[in-house]
Amino acid sequence: MSPRRANEDAGEGQRARGARLKEYRAKRDFDATSEPSGAKRARKSRSPRFVIHEHSATRLHWDLRLERDGVLASWAVPKGIPEQPKENHLAVWTEDHPLEYVDFNGEIPKGQYGAGTMTIWDSGTYDVLKWEPRKIEVALHGERVDARYALFPISSAPAEGERPKEWMIHRMDPPADAAREPMPEHVKPMLARPGSLPRKDDGWAYEIKWDGVRAIAYSTPGELRLESRFMCRKGGVIAGKEIRLSSVTAGPLSVRPVIIGIDLQRDAAQGRPVFRQAHEQGGHLCLPAHRAQPHDGLRHRGGQREGHGRAAHHGGGHEAGT
Repeated sequence: MSPRRANEDAGEGQRARGARLKEYRAKRDFDATSEPSGAKRARKSRSPRFVIHEHSATRLHWDLRLERDGVLASWAVPKGIPEQPKENHLAVWTEDHPLEYVDFNGEIPKGQYGAGTMTIWDSGTYDVLKWEPRKIEVALHGERVDARYALFPISSAPAEGERPKEWMIHRMDPPADAAREPMPEHVKPMLARPGSLPRKDDGWAYEIKWDGVRAIAYSTPGELRLESRFMCRKGGVIAGKEIRLSSVTAGPLSVRPVIIGIDLQRDAAQGRPVFRQAHEQGGHLCLPAHRAQPHDGLRHRGGQREGHGRAAHHGGGHEAGT
């Protein structure tokens, strides 16, 4: 190929990338955000790259980006990348991003599009198994994700020549951990009870006994559910009309499903929780967390001591140590 033809092809490629990044650039003020503008010609890798961003914006979600035709084809995945074939997750096709975004990791300022913290959850290379207008199959090779996934639209294109917005992402391979247990629907909170101190401290942890409403938080990607013995009768789910949670705790805690024992407290004078006020409706309640329990088989059994502290022993059982 002659140098002139090579330059012409490079120019056409640059113009095509510019057209695909038009929507991305229109949504951002690059004098205010540190996100790459895509103005510079990015390095093309030998193998196509992918990145999964954890995006703590208005709502926590994850962004899957695949290097394709000089840009990053991008989907927003509210519930994260599925870990087993029986779980298909919604993936919303968003605007193409510049290739430099594969390394972006930082804070998007308040007032800017997508304001919040953007961190790299996983990255690596991928193999294209199929890339058709209505079906994409790829094999991701990352540190956290190393499996085949399929993406397929569940909506029609808004207009001729445009891409469908709503897709689903499906894991094609078996779960990485075949022995992983599903998260229990309900976990009974442990209650403080009189008892003697253990003779040896090995294997025991001590916690402050807070005065408040004992509750269990079930966090899965895209959802945070609270249950309590007292706020709703018969251990029902705590409804939004009964308590108000700050934005920090109103969403999922991470992409990893986890069960957390908490005490719901009402802020009082001198920062001291008042047991009676915690049971009254309304007001702001804070959530000091006692212990996190990943749902993949890690469980706790508790022996507790009444008073200023509690002792909990890590072992088997199906109670949350709170």
